Amino acid sequence: MKQFQKHRTLLVALFSLALIQAQDKDKEVLNQLLDHWHKDAADANYEGYFGAMAEESIFIGTDATENWTKKEFQDFAKPYFDCGRAWSFTAIDRNIYVQKKGGVAWFDELLSTQMGICRGSGI
Repeated sequence: MKQFQKHRTLLVALFSLALIQAQDKDKEVLNQLLDHWHKDAADANYEGYFGAMAEESIFIGTDATENWTKKEFQDFAKPYFDCGRAWSFTAIDRNIYVQKKGGVAWFDELLSTQMGICRGSGI
């Protein structure tokens, strides 16, 4: 029985380590995705920027009146992208959280922008 407890403890520890490593990998992938998403806006890559958003996305902007469906946000933003430069936001600090089960992640970030420091978040 004592031997079983040792093996069980080792298995639990290994499983926990594997979950942590998987979450770290997920966070790195999401971090790269967000950096690329911001770069797509700075480069006026309309297809890349909006292609990263789900069809059911709701965009909540920096202004209190900005609460758009993806389509509404696309309509608003297209003229900016068509001019060759939309906006340039760079993450100063970012927190990414990954749910252990269910495939859900969320983030919050502080952004350096032409308007000063802004906050971004998403699921």
